[in-house]
Amino acid sequence: MSLLDKPQKTLCKHIFTFDEKMRPEVRLYVLKDIFNILDPKLISGIYFLGSLAGRQYTQTSDMDINIILMPGLDRRDFKEYVKQYNRRLLCTKLFQAQLSFS
Repeated sequence: MSLLDKPQKTLCKHIFTFDEKMRPEVRLYVLKDIFNILDPKLISGIYFLGSLAGRQYTQTSDMDINIILMPGLDRRDFKEYVKQYNRRLLCTKLFQAQLSFS
């Protein structure tokens, strides 16, 4: 996304329904992969961000996924999860994802 990209009239139809809710098949796809990596009990929130989450998207836009861990967990424990995930990098027609850990 660039500030110069013209805003679209609607959200991306491949990701959102006409009433601006995330398509169930997209939500399931993302959540299934997240839950294959992390136990759902360790997650306090999941946020979908990026240009595909709004109206300023292009054909090359992506969607970022922020995962908020439960309070009190040691983030260093999750570096191994990230390594494992990136080794089996997802490549599908909807997403090409790589995790970063900070």
